[in-house]
Amino acid sequence: MLTQEQRDAIQKSAEYASLKENPGFKLVVAEARTALLKYWTHLLSARPDELPGIQGFIAGANFVLELADEHVAESKFALEQDIREREEAVAQSRLIAATQRERGGSRLRLGADLG
Repeated sequence: MLTQEQRDAIQKSAEYASLKENPGFKLVVAEARTALLKYWTHLLSARPDELPGIQGFIAGANFVLELADEHVAESKFALEQDIREREEAVAQSRLIAATQRERGGSRLRLGADLG
């Protein structure tokens, strides 16, 4: 299951917003809800010989959901890694700029006239 933080991250993304407006996605969601409801309802009244097939469908659906959870976690990790790398790059460029300013004998000066 997704954590509330993961749900919030997904719901705030531009991709999710555009996906919610996609007619094909809306159809897939509606059909998936109908199918899951059908299988859960059928599970309550199924004959014993039908149970393995129904349980297989439900197990498959759970696998897909778990796989989706893993992809969300991987995406979140990649995003956090990207943020850390950008922060490190900014800190490094600030350090380089500060070091260059401290060098009094540097030939390169901002606004220097070469003429």
